[in-house]
Amino acid sequence: MTTGPRIYSSFVAPEVLVVAGCLVTLVLCALPPLLGIWVGAALAGGSLVFGMLAGLAYHVRLYGALAPMARGWWWNPTRQHVRLDRGQRRQVMPWFLAGALGFVGAMVGCLGFLSAALRL
Repeated sequence: MTTGPRIYSSFVAPEVLVVAGCLVTLVLCALPPLLGIWVGAALAGGSLVFGMLAGLAYHVRLYGALAPMARGWWWNPTRQHVRLDRGQRRQVMPWFLAGALGFVGAMVGCLGFLSAALRL
């Protein structure tokens, strides 16, 4: 059995993260409407800022690890992951995962905001 490189933590199973995300979403949707709007907006905004900064760091690290790269590489940078060696992967992939976490947080915040706004 061959396995590809792991991109998740060895401390927490991915299933635990999915369950935690579902629980956070349920709690956020169960908040009183006005509080849900504030918490959802804060979570979405904070996650967007975090995700943008992590995305910028990811692109800078990826370019630094693999420069020079073909023109337009930033439109699909995940294609470049196969070119990373083990050391470069350790420098680049945490930023990739942090950006993905920022995106998920923004989506959960938007869902909480929408849920609260529809209950007003």
